[in-house]
Amino acid sequence: MPLPGEGFLQTVSKYLDTQRLITTDVHVIRPEYVSISVLCRVHIKKKCSPDKVRERVNDALKKFLDPLEGGPDKKGWPFGRAVYPSEIYQVIDNDEGVEYVTHVYLSADGAYGQYWRVGDTIEISRVGLVYSGNHTILTNDEPVEYVKISVKCKVRVKEKDCPTEVKRNI
Repeated sequence: MPLPGEGFLQTVSKYLDTQRLITTDVHVIRPEYVSISVLCRVHIKKKCSPDKVRERVNDALKKFLDPLEGGPDKKGWPFGRAVYPSEIYQVIDNDEGVEYVTHVYLSADGAYGQYWRVGDTIEISRVGLVYSGNHTILTNDEPVEYVKISVKCKVRVKEKDCPTEVKRNI
């Protein structure tokens, strides 16, 4: 994702400085990009091509999660706005080849790491900006055994803790 350079940030800061009230401080910072990925199961209508439906759903999700032209009003994703599973269901269900959608999992990957949420809202920081990650669209004929989900976590270990005991507790 494009990050504004120092010169751009300084230019914006100088402009805003001329427009502010004297008692107001202005801080211009870079956005915190958060990649949103979707894993879902789509049940396809009869006589529809699973590959074409999968491709259209993937494109619709990328369009919806686009930081410049996506979002609920299609005017770009607002800074700090959460990602709601109900909206993801709606985007997927709008495809003409989709009968219904089940098992929507959302993944967020940003400055604070990566995590999956099942049916929960992905909260975004006030300076966060959403963009589309990689999506996995399973169809009714694909078994779940082929889905690989990796989980990353950070663990704070005290000096007195035994590494073997820490692994066992995780």
